Amino acid sequence: MIQRLKYLHLPEILKMDDGTPVTSENWIARQRELIAILQNNLYGIFPEKTAKITRVEVLQQEEIYKETVEFTLYAVDLTFPTGVFTLEIPLFVPKNIINPPCLVSLGGGSRSFMNRYAPGSPYFPPEYVFKRGIAVAYATVMDATTDDADFSTGISAYIYPNGRNGKQGGKLAVWALIASYVADFLEADGRFDRNNLAVAGCSRLGKAALCAGVYDARFQFVNSVCSGCGGTAILRGKVGETVGSIMNYAPYWFTDTFRQYANREEEMPFDAHFIIAALAPRKVLITGAIEDFWCDPYMEMMACIAASEAYELLGLPGFIFEGPHPVPGYRYPVPGDFFKEGFIGYSLRSGGHGYPPYDWERIADFLVLHRN
Repeated sequence: MIQRLKYLHLPEILKMDDGTPVTSENWIARQRELIAILQNNLYGIFPEKTAKITRVEVLQQEEIYKETVEFTLYAVDLTFPTGVFTLEIPLFVPKNIINPPCLVSLGGGSRSFMNRYAPGSPYFPPEYVFKRGIAVAYATVMDATTDDADFSTGISAYIYPNGRNGKQGGKLAVWALIASYVADFLEADGRFDRNNLAVAGCSRLGKAALCAGVYDARFQFVNSVCSGCGGTAILRGKVGETVGSIMNYAPYWFTDTFRQYANREEEMPFDAHFIIAALAPRKVLITGAIEDFWCDPYMEMMACIAASEAYELLGLPGFIFEGPHPVPGYRYPVPGDFFKEGFIGYSLRSGGHGYPPYDWERIADFLVLHRN
């Protein structure tokens, strides 16, 4: 895989925009450059946080998993300069755990959450997560704003009161901002480990989870499930979904600039490894599925390898390959692989696109292993 990576001619992480070599001393400046590149070419300019939490109300409460987990549905008023938007946040907290880390999961409905989802559904956290001592809060992004090009309704109307132009953050950035407001709520709550806040999502929301990590450095763990194009898959040489195809059906997720790289991915001033590197020195877990050809799980692992040098520059373990192989270097992953020892982790499972309990469990394992 290393040899294939060399032939892709990826943009360099460890070179400043002016050509100056990157060192541990000027890493912060380079990180700012990476984030600016991602905003200008992928996400759009991030929206400012202008809202404050002004009211919290409990709408629903019950105990689940044999009364070991407390579920609460909150109504949280976000007061913007132009009005108030009420965000509903489902929160699951394992009982008798002091200062648990909390995972912010993008997705899931809000109103009557327990009636809409049940254990085993992609949006419902499996019991294993709570047995590992982890709380789960939902950023109910699909209820807060529509998954389309309309930025005039829901929370988007308050984020962009004068309308959104094509250079401003698309829906990925809006969803990331919602996750950041959930982080505000958790901090105000005070029950959770602020040093081990995590964010996760699958597919388009896996892309949004990465965006949330880039947007808000409070997320010490960033987990992306089957995020593919515009997420953690290297786009140069990728199979399945491309810039052209994704911009044909969901251009509103991104900045308009991203469209110019359709069928010209090799001209991009970035690739997926920039996203992971921009998160250093925080922990990142990428999970994929062997039959998810649209996402290209092999290229997701390539991004892990390519981003590792940013962590190594900082004296941290980046992507650590484990397991027997017949020749020196990396091999292609196989289902069941879970490379978890470094600050960049990678898991591959059998099956196709989705967010089954297996992925939740690997996220929980990675968080517990690397908890600060």
